[in-house]
Amino acid sequence: MVCEWKKERDGFSLVELVLVIAIMAILTGGVLISFGLLRSADTQGAAQSINNGLSEVKSKNMAGQKKTYMNLYKYSNNYYIRFTKDGDAGTDSGKLRTIDSGELGKKIANQNISISFQGSELESGKIYSFTIKKSDGSFGNEYYVTPSGGTSTTNALPSPAKFTVKASNGKGTVREIWMVSNTGRHYVDVL
Repeated sequence: MVCEWKKERDGFSLVELVLVIAIMAILTGGVLISFGLLRSADTQGAAQSINNGLSEVKSKNMAGQKKTYMNLYKYSNNYYIRFTKDGDAGTDSGKLRTIDSGELGKKIANQNISISFQGSELESGKIYSFTIKKSDGSFGNEYYVTPSGGTSTTNALPSPAKFTVKASNGKGTVREIWMVSNTGRHYVDVL
């Protein structure tokens, strides 16, 4: 005689519940780590874009007849780089004068990133312009800040000067782009 046990199950056992919670915790941890890595990649990309921009402005100035400027600015919570030359339309002796939504330049970061120069975050609507001296390849001793549609002001460029790129929430890897004004050297440092 075969005895059949019929047991009705109306729910989960404690072991099953603990296993499901453990699996969910592992998956959640993986997702959170992924978001942190993405934010770190964003800061690395923005820092590298600024560093590459400094190399590009140096190359363009050493090879060309007209002085070239690297213009860095914030527009609609995004950061952009655009290169201009003496005589270009919309410039003040080569320095970008207005931010034109039709010709923004290269987007290097979004609102999840904060970019500062010398400890002050880049202000929306202000254009920060940098160039080099063709005679010796140095950044010289000045940079320019232009309110969109306004007149540029000349500021003393300290040596060394630095950009800081970090996540807007203050978490994650911070990157600094150092500019040695009197030599034209620049590099990225990770904190």
